Amino acid sequence: TYQGTNPRMRSRIDNIKERVGKKTNKLIGFSQVKLVDSDDNNNRLVRLQETNLCDFVADAMRVVTKADIGIANAGGIRSSLPAGQLTYGDLMQVQPFNNSIYQIRLTGKQMVNALEIGARVWPKESGDLLHTSGLRYTINAAIPTSVHLDENGMCDSIGVTRRVSGVEVEKDGVWMPIDTNAVYTVGGQNYMLIYGGGSGMFNGTEEVPTEHMLDVDALVKYIQILGDTIRANQYGTTQQRLNINN
Repeated sequence: TYQGTNPRMRSRIDNIKERVGKKTNKLIGFSQVKLVDSDDNNNRLVRLQETNLCDFVADAMRVVTKADIGIANAGGIRSSLPAGQLTYGDLMQVQPFNNSIYQIRLTGKQMVNALEIGARVWPKESGDLLHTSGLRYTINAAIPTSVHLDENGMCDSIGVTRRVSGVEVEKDGVWMPIDTNAVYTVGGQNYMLIYGGGSGMFNGTEEVPTEHMLDVDALVKYIQILGDTIRANQYGTTQQRLNINN
C-alpha cells in the first residue's frame, strides 16, 4: 500500500483501486456447489487428482474454443470457487496469470505422449498433470516412468513402457479409444499449447486460428453458456476423467 504524501500519486492510486474494484467485484453468475482445488484441511489436490474444479476449467477450454478436447494443466489452477455468487475476482483467483486461450491441432499419438509426460512423477505433485474434457485416461502408478527430460527440463524421449493407458475420447456422448493416427483439436492456455510449458509436451503441434481471450474470460463465457449457473447435477462430483491405478 502506498504510504507517501504526494496528493497526485495518492489520487492516481485511489483511481486505479476504484477501477480494479469495479471489475473484480462484478457479479458473473452463481454456483450451486463449491468447486475445489484442495481438501477440507487445505491440502492441495489438483496436482495429484481430478476435482470438480478441474473438470469445470477443462470444460471451459473445450467449449469456448469449440475443440474436440479441452485441457487444463494442474499448475494453472490456483484457487477454489465458492458456492453461491461468483465475481470476476473469484474467477481471477482460479486462473491469475493472464494466459490466453488457444487451439491446436495434433495427432492422437501426440496427445497420448502429452498425457504420459504429465503423469511422469505421480504420486508426487506435478503442475504438468493434465485435466481433460472430452477425453479420459488412467495412470498406472506401479509402472515406472519412461519419460526422459533434457537439461532444460524439456521432454526429449519416451520409452516403450507407458504409465498412461485407457485413453478414450468422447463424441456425441459415446466414448471410443483414441485413434493415434487421427487428428484432434485441443483447446487450452497458450502457456501449455504455444509456449512450451509442461515440459514441451505440445511442441511440434499446429496452431489453429481461433478467437483469443484471457483464460479468466473463457471461464466467464462458459458460465454464460451454462445459463449463468454452475449446476450440482453437472459439477457436484468429479466425472472420472482421470483414474489412478496404484
